[in-house]
Amino acid sequence: MQVGSQVALVMIPWIKMGWQWGVGGTLGWLFMMFFRISRDLSPTHAGIYRRGHTKRRTMLYDLIKDLQPSASQTANGPGDYQRRVLELVVDYVRDHCADANQRDIFANLLVERGDRIEVVARDTAHSDRHLGSSQPKAASFAWTAMQAKAPLSCPDICEFEPGASRKRPYRSVLAIPIVMPDGTVPAAVSIDSSRPYQFDGIERNLAQHLLPYIVLLHWTLQNQGGHAHDRSDI
Repeated sequence: MQVGSQVALVMIPWIKMGWQWGVGGTLGWLFMMFFRISRDLSPTHAGIYRRGHTKRRTMLYDLIKDLQPSASQTANGPGDYQRRVLELVVDYVRDHCADANQRDIFANLLVERGDRIEVVARDTAHSDRHLGSSQPKAASFAWTAMQAKAPLSCPDICEFEPGASRKRPYRSVLAIPIVMPDGTVPAAVSIDSSRPYQFDGIERNLAQHLLPYIVLLHWTLQNQGGHAHDRSDI
């Protein structure tokens, strides 16, 4: 859909203003795409992505180590473990989406609490946002994915929620439900981006690669109870 919009913008000058503008628009679009590819494949950014891969291997090793019987409960409890898993998820998605600036992608763990969906963990970069914020199930895109028991992508949250404020820090969402061995779905990981259409066309492949990481959250949800706070600022 994003590529289609770009092509449409290229063709409009051609149709309305003559072939000269059409050629200029096409060359401008090609230059922009060349710049993006060159930027992402530059030695500077390539080095960042290589270091990211090494960093993820270390993070994954530490998380798996903490699943051993002798360390099944981490020193700071399940909340700290959830945050570390979200860090791993975000790091992978940033590399996958070429977010070298590390500011467009963030993740939340949302659980079902009565008739609401509540945020119980966030990645470190966005941990200053309020934990315990919630919204009704009917207004939650994550709840839609939890009901479907399948990953779902929302290209623009303002289209899913017509009344949603554009001041929210995110525009597109990839929601991946956490399906327990008994088939229940107590929670979902919501991967958000400040850009609309961030996950358009890559959501299935991305979700498939993230599932081994998200499975690590199973044990932290076994005793996740309580009631959601009456807030709607997710």
